[in-house]
Amino acid sequence: MNDNAKKQPIHTGFQQRLQKMVQNRIFVLVGTGIALFIAGIYLFLIMSNRRNLEENRSLFESVFQNVYSQGADFLRGEDLNSFCQSCLLYDADPAGLQYLLYEFNAVSPLSAELILTDKGRNIIFNSFQAGEWNQYRSSFNRAICDSTYEQKDGDVHLSVYYLSGSYSELVLSRPVFLDGMIQGYLNLYFPGEGWVSLLSLSNFEGVITDRIGRVIYSSRQSFIEDINRFSPPIQEGILSLGGERYEISGSTLLDGRVRIYSLLYDPQNNWLFLIGSGIILFLGISWFWMAQEMSRAMAESNAATVKKLVEEMVIIVTKDSAHRICMDTDDEFADVGLKINHMLDSIQELNRHNTELLELRRIAEINQLTAQLNPHFLYNTLENLRSEIIFDPETADKLIMKLVGILRYSIDDHQEEVIFREDMRYLNSYLDIQKYRYGERFCYHLSLEDDCLDCLVPKLVLQPIVENSIKYGFRSKMNLHIWIDGYVQDNMLHLSVTDDGVGMTPEDADILNASLKQECATTHKGLYNIARRLYLQHGESSGLQVRCLDPEGLQVIVDVVQPLKPVAAAAQPETK
Repeated sequence: MNDNAKKQPIHTGFQQRLQKMVQNRIFVLVGTGIALFIAGIYLFLIMSNRRNLEENRSLFESVFQNVYSQGADFLRGEDLNSFCQSCLLYDADPAGLQYLLYEFNAVSPLSAELILTDKGRNIIFNSFQAGEWNQYRSSFNRAICDSTYEQKDGDVHLSVYYLSGSYSELVLSRPVFLDGMIQGYLNLYFPGEGWVSLLSLSNFEGVITDRIGRVIYSSRQSFIEDINRFSPPIQEGILSLGGERYEISGSTLLDGRVRIYSLLYDPQNNWLFLIGSGIILFLGISWFWMAQEMSRAMAESNAATVKKLVEEMVIIVTKDSAHRICMDTDDEFADVGLKINHMLDSIQELNRHNTELLELRRIAEINQLTAQLNPHFLYNTLENLRSEIIFDPETADKLIMKLVGILRYSIDDHQEEVIFREDMRYLNSYLDIQKYRYGERFCYHLSLEDDCLDCLVPKLVLQPIVENSIKYGFRSKMNLHIWIDGYVQDNMLHLSVTDDGVGMTPEDADILNASLKQECATTHKGLYNIARRLYLQHGESSGLQVRCLDPEGLQVIVDVVQPLKPVAAAAQPETK
């Protein structure tokens, strides 16, 4: 009863914290979503208006530039100017200008009328119909000639003709030069109503004016102020025209002689924006309420699942360490239970490995000491030394130093792993003593690449293998040869000890190799201890393998996985 009373507040607190955390995040999420949605709509409208303004202005610029370029090129044309010079010198009939004008109008986006006057402003050629020409237009034409007088050869003057109640007309003019002197004037009139069809593709409003604001074309007559004028106070921004609200964007062409205005109707419907925002806010509150109910249900469900997970873990901690979590929730908590089970299994396996490794290290140290203090080995060595001291004291002294070094190295337990170069130094001493004992009956050969000498290996990893080769090799043969090879490939140290003794049958070799991979030794405990230490300390890719050679002999292969950065060491062992 007391335990349950203690556990219940923990469960309730978790549920409340989870529900509060979810509610806070939902509130932030919904609030942020509403704000971003409203801001997104506002930014979308602004960007959409700006894009529409720029596209509309580009359309007006392109249409005007096309009309102006073709008109200016026509006035500068060599054929037209040559014919006009002939007309002004009375060498050609001015009526021929009608054909040149017809050819221009056939390709021009906007049809035009042409006036040719002499230098006294008297009309030589007029393409206007009789009813279209009046005294006001005649006076304007003379004024245009006066304004064109200052133009250089090749320059085109731009002006606007407007008569009250009608469309304005774009007028392009230039002098006709003969021998560097002005002999007359050409005036090309583009009627204003033609712009309507050219700009019919535009979905928005626009105005084209000259530099002082005289309107060349306006999509709405209500934009025009005073007498054919449009001079807005700003070039970019919000503008009120005729009581309506517009967004305006302006640009200039022909070095400022022409101004293009793009206008977009932009009513300030705050009430529509408020209604839209209110609808979004209502939906947001509804979403928040539904999400809150969902979070409450999720918190209750998750709290019950967590409570069960805690109860399962309490059983493992207090009652049965071998118990494993069993969750039938079919959700992420079930996966958590499986992961905890795997972790517990891994911890137990690791603990078992560590215990086994410590035991193997203890056995290895005892075996290494026993191997160096093998009574048979010591007896024969000391017996040889006794006689050698009398006949060759210097050699005896060297052998004693080697034997002492081997004994001291084997009982030193400060290092579990050593540089292979260091290990080979004492293995060489061991081989030298055996060479002294057996004389010419025993030969050995070392073939070790430089890289392998800098690798990490278990202490005296090859000494038991070499000892086995000598022990079993001399049982059935008078002479024995041992080869020790080593190299490094793909971060793996490969070592081998090969002898030319009798060896063993392939069947016995297979049985031995299988026993080296088991978790407990049966026979050949020395080789098994080496293989097991390699597996536990360097991973499952490391190990030991025995191979039969044809026709006789045995090879023991040792593989040791190396760390990513090889350890550097000193001098290379001597090779015999």
